[in-house]
Amino acid sequence: MQFAAIFPHGEAVGRQYLRSINLPIDLVLGDVRPPWSHAVTPTLAVCDSNGTILRVWVGLLGENEQRDLRALLEAREAAG
Repeated sequence: MQFAAIFPHGEAVGRQYLRSINLPIDLVLGDVRPPWSHAVTPTLAVCDSNGTILRVWVGLLGENEQRDLRALLEAREAAG
């Protein structure tokens, strides 16, 4: 499993935020804006080894979403 995050305010801001909440995300993208929109909501995605997206979280994570994300991160760490 790989975890990717997209932040509209730049990669450095995204990495700083992820470090502040202790989330080890594999790929951080910043300043990614589709041509049809002026704003992008922060997004996290989980992909398998084939690049298939398994799960996506958009926007601010609530308590349940945070718990689900941490459980996936812990499962990945346990699997080595």
